[in-house]
Amino acid sequence: MTVCGQEATTPTRPSADIQPGQDFTESGHGVGSSAIPSGSQPQARKAAELTLRFLNTGCRAILLLTERQLGAQMGNIGLGCSMKRNLNGLMLAVVFLVMPSFALADTKVDLHSRYDTLKAAMAAHDGAAIQALLTPDFKSIDVTGQTENTAQMIAEVEALKPDPNKTSRTTLLSVAVSGSVANVEQRYEMNTQKVGTDGQIHAVKLTTQSHDIWNMSGANWLISSTQTEQMDYAVDGKVVMHKSASH
Repeated sequence: MTVCGQEATTPTRPSADIQPGQDFTESGHGVGSSAIPSGSQPQARKAAELTLRFLNTGCRAILLLTERQLGAQMGNIGLGCSMKRNLNGLMLAVVFLVMPSFALADTKVDLHSRYDTLKAAMAAHDGAAIQALLTPDFKSIDVTGQTENTAQMIAEVEALKPDPNKTSRTTLLSVAVSGSVANVEQRYEMNTQKVGTDGQIHAVKLTTQSHDIWNMSGANWLISSTQTEQMDYAVDGKVVMHKSASH
């Protein structure tokens, strides 16, 4: 009996195909079931665990295992052609599905780092560091539709007084990448304390949601525009002002 061009040494029982919907476990027609000669079950289980670890690790680990090496391992434990084809197909499918996910995940990490760098530059009132993160044609559009260029935005940041009570967080709600352009929906939350007209200290929270466009320039992402779509201002947990770009 020939198995994918190699002579099978244990023709006692034919291999069974893994059918759609069946589990690749010891209880089904997968590794460790009656499709494998009984003497090979411990080795088959070990190979199955190795294969699943590769799948769970992602495409980088999968790509370390060539088709030739995979075929040799499957032949050694007595798996038939059909099961090899199923596993090879499954691995290739995982590669094509996981690779875009890795790319998007890496982009989100990179962009989050850029937001952190921009936040630090603004907190330090470092105009040069801020400008290094912007494209030459950068524009900032507030919730009322008013537009600022790079120089105007930096001047506004530098005029802000330091606030030791201020904490802030930026959350990337969504990232859509097309070539060298990334469209980002992000939420900015700022908390601080202010003394009111009554002389009391009040908790203040500013929340904005914006649409930002980033462009890949060389090896770095630079922001070309930011448009505030919504803004909420709350005092002691109560929203006292709400603005939306659509109104």
